[in-house]
Amino acid sequence: MKLFRGTFVVALVLAIACSAGVWAAFHSLPSRVTEQVPQLSYSASGNYDYLVNLSPSYLNGQEPQPSTPALTDPLYPANEISALQFSFQYTLTPNRALAQSPTEFIIVTATGNDANGKVTTVTLLPQTNFSGNFGTTFSLPMLPAISGGNIVLDVLVYPTLQNDGGPVFDVFDQTLTLNRSDGMLDVPRLLQQSQNSFLGDLGYTQRGTLNYTVLLSASSPFGAITVNPPAAASAAASAAATTLGPGETIISKLVESIDGTFSFSFSASQPVQQLNETVAVNLLLQGGTSWSKNIVLLPATAESASFRVPFTLDMDQLNTLMAEIQTETGVAADTMSIQATVNVGGESQAGPVQDVFIQTLSAPLGAATIVWSQPLSQTKTGAITSSALVANPKTYLGLSVASIQGLSVVLLICSVGFLGFAMFQGLRPRWGGPDALQVAAEKTERKYKDHIAEASKGNTLAGDAQVIKMATMEDLVKVADELGKTVIHQRLDTLGEGQLYFVIDERTRYQYTLEKANTPR
Repeated sequence: MKLFRGTFVVALVLAIACSAGVWAAFHSLPSRVTEQVPQLSYSASGNYDYLVNLSPSYLNGQEPQPSTPALTDPLYPANEISALQFSFQYTLTPNRALAQSPTEFIIVTATGNDANGKVTTVTLLPQTNFSGNFGTTFSLPMLPAISGGNIVLDVLVYPTLQNDGGPVFDVFDQTLTLNRSDGMLDVPRLLQQSQNSFLGDLGYTQRGTLNYTVLLSASSPFGAITVNPPAAASAAASAAATTLGPGETIISKLVESIDGTFSFSFSASQPVQQLNETVAVNLLLQGGTSWSKNIVLLPATAESASFRVPFTLDMDQLNTLMAEIQTETGVAADTMSIQATVNVGGESQAGPVQDVFIQTLSAPLGAATIVWSQPLSQTKTGAITSSALVANPKTYLGLSVASIQGLSVVLLICSVGFLGFAMFQGLRPRWGGPDALQVAAEKTERKYKDHIAEASKGNTLAGDAQVIKMATMEDLVKVADELGKTVIHQRLDTLGEGQLYFVIDERTRYQYTLEKANTPR
């Protein structure tokens, strides 16, 4: 009975524990969870490439040349000139992206004296409208109205920029004075002019460049020919330049300029319609945490698909700028960073594609060499996602959630089966099955059937007989054989459940009682 109770308790505890495990496995560990599933995946890649232009140096085998004298202005026979043909290039570079390209109109005039000394102004190019950076041409004929004295060429550009607070108006004025002396016309070599403007958070640089050719009249000794101005390049400048590419050691002091390019490509797992991209390249100079200055290398420019854009770093100008800032602040520049920003937009079946790709290439300043801190190529990935139910990817002790749930159910079934078996073993005698006493009696009778005789029910044993109790049935059989007697079998109904086996010798009764207490299980 004690064994049955212990087994039953163990089985019951196991069944309860396994039931709790099943509940926990199915309620605390969900088999499916909500996750963001990619509907469209895309990749954006950027790459910098550059060519470093070095000044002549003994290090690179291109010995520096002695400085050349300043070049004089070219002279032309004033009375033999039919006209001067000019071209004009105009650029406006803002320090940040504008909502739309600036618009401009240009007027070109020439002012001089006639033969009587009267000042006269002639319009060479009437008001002409442009948008963004532009180029144009105009002619300056040698008219009688300006045939006496010097001639002042005046190029006026009136830009309009759209700022956050409204339109911004400005004027760019480039003049060129043609000096007439001793029958010759002197044309200055300074044909480029720049102008910086700063209006709060908006700053921009305007630059104008003039080029010209001289048309001689047919009556000149040389005939109707076109004369180009002499080249201004010196012997040192015309020598083959020394350049370096990526991977080569760049000596900081020898760098004159860096001609760079930024390449960009975009790819997606599904077609992207109406793909549009806007790229801007800026240079950021920093003096620790004290100051920073942003310089536009390439204003915001619209592109599409894969593209490649150029930019230039003029190190002479940058060194001059950094020296001026250091004088103002007392803090030297310690880092320069080139930053390309690409805004990507488009439409796909998975939804709109909107992302910003920023690639920075920085280098510390003040060291002997320029060493880039980032790789020249970078890639960014992205995706358009949606919520979906997926199998729980988590594992516990190396098992997935589904495996844990299945194992918990199997253990529960086994524990319930064990509990049922324990209950069956404990309750089987109460269900009317053969008990141990009956089984033992049948076994004894089969074993000693030649020595046992059955007594009928209702017999009464003599109460005055001497009773000798035998330890085992085998001992009783030995006594019977010794006395030549038969073993009598009597069921003890009146004494409770039991089987009595005895041998009578006169007034002595040798007996063995088979009861539950001594029944083997």
